[in-house]
Amino acid sequence: MTCPGRRHVLETFTAPGSFGDGEVLMSRFHPAGERLPLVVVFHGVHGCADPSPGEKYGDLGRFLAEEGIGCVLAESSRKRRDRRIFGDDRAGWAVAAFEGKTFLQELADAASALDRVSALWPASPLWIWGFSLGGLLGMLLAGRAAGPLLGRKEFSVPHLRGLVLAGSGDSLKQGREDQTRLPVLDSLPEQRWLHEAARNLSGIRLGAFRGTKDETFTQGACRRLVDLAPLPEPDRFYQELEGVDHAFRTLNGEPSRQPLRAMIRRLLPWWT
Repeated sequence: MTCPGRRHVLETFTAPGSFGDGEVLMSRFHPAGERLPLVVVFHGVHGCADPSPGEKYGDLGRFLAEEGIGCVLAESSRKRRDRRIFGDDRAGWAVAAFEGKTFLQELADAASALDRVSALWPASPLWIWGFSLGGLLGMLLAGRAAGPLLGRKEFSVPHLRGLVLAGSGDSLKQGREDQTRLPVLDSLPEQRWLHEAARNLSGIRLGAFRGTKDETFTQGACRRLVDLAPLPEPDRFYQELEGVDHAFRTLNGEPSRQPLRAMIRRLLPWWT
């Protein structure tokens, strides 16, 4: 459909999913006069990639489209997709929608999404942009660790040009370990897999952001994934956003889309 007042078309499709309803829901923002590349976005754990206006990922897709950058949102497979009825009960939502799902199934969904995008747009250079857990999935995929973890002899991302991490670290802050009792998080791989993936990065660009109000990952946990990457300095950076929370939804405690716009501004020189 054409979205009034916006210079883009929004189209939806699916990829095979590993759990629950068996589908990865995909939403593509296709701007008029699209520039390269095509950015594939992975949400955080138990997240929803709703393309509607006013939703974080939907707004991110629109902001990218305004700059002429194509974007695909990938929402992983789950038992149900009615997040709103749970209100602030995040743990209740996580159990209801994801109970029984493992981290490797979440990784398989991300791999399936990339397979589908690569098949549909084989000539498009791809970027992965992952938020929190989505960034860890992106690191494992970009760093050639997904194949061994998933039992696939080889897995590569065709035409991958870069990886963006938003609030992604290699270990949780002290005192946040209770989160690992929730589905998906209760089966995280050993830290060494992330470190190996970071060391394997080559021929791409790597950007990483963290909000100074992040209560999930420390600066050290986020920086390590960048510092381990054997990429030249012009092709990697780490940036802290002052006053921004882990989810990049608030600025100094107030709801704001400025964190999303700030990240896009930093990345545009790489994309245009």
